[in-house]
Amino acid sequence: MRTSARAQDNQIFSIGVNAVGKPSNNSPKYCGNSIAVDPHGDILLKLGNEEDLIAKVTIDTEEILQERSMEPSLRDLKMIKIYDHIGNNID
Repeated sequence: MRTSARAQDNQIFSIGVNAVGKPSNNSPKYCGNSIAVDPHGDILLKLGNEEDLIAKVTIDTEEILQERSMEPSLRDLKMIKIYDHIGNNID
């Protein structure tokens, strides 16, 4: 749930990855539940906690720009390049 909220808050793709199972008798059990979420907060992929899987999800980075263009607070924002001069002054 937090992964979806962070993706939506920041209008980015968010991916949370976790191992599954117990690698040894002395180690803790990993809970799995890896997840991939789009900039709108919708779940693209969610894995369970029982199987050790490798999954692939395709993302379209244009969705970030589309989602941000719908955000009222960002629509009127003028992008200011405040870091352009940094690096030029390093001796």
